[in-house]
Amino acid sequence: MLVSQKTIIRPLELGDLETLYSWYLDSEFTYWQSGNWPERMLMRRAEIEQLFFAEDPFRYALLTQEGDLIGTIGFDQHNIPARSARLILGIGDKACWGQGYGTDALMTFSEYLFDQWNLHRLSLETFSGNLRALRCYEKAGFQREGLLKDAYFIRGRYDDGVILGKIRP
Repeated sequence: MLVSQKTIIRPLELGDLETLYSWYLDSEFTYWQSGNWPERMLMRRAEIEQLFFAEDPFRYALLTQEGDLIGTIGFDQHNIPARSARLILGIGDKACWGQGYGTDALMTFSEYLFDQWNLHRLSLETFSGNLRALRCYEKAGFQREGLLKDAYFIRGRYDDGVILGKIRP
């Protein structure tokens, strides 16, 4: 378990499934999470379980200091020779949006991956209209590195993807 100023990061448990499922039924969450609206919100409970517990082994529960599940954090695209990975963050509890939980978790998780996994580079990606996520990522020390033109198709229009990165200090 990783404990920071505002958050706790622990492995996901099957008891978290109902909460995860409720978040993915929420169109506002799925929109801001990945721009995959409405596809993500049409996932069945079994698909959510498969995604988080079988296909995505490096996804963790994100809790408040009081132990309330508020989101998930993890990584994929782990490149061993390059010592790099792409981070994934989602705050599902809307009452916690804009409260600094994401920034706190990213800083703690990045430090863990740099120190314990010996990673050299971490990246994040979102669509350019996700200003709250971009502010969060930049507060956590990530810098904009690139733009992917028309990489997202959301609600009938194209939006650019923004790639951010952080190199081990």
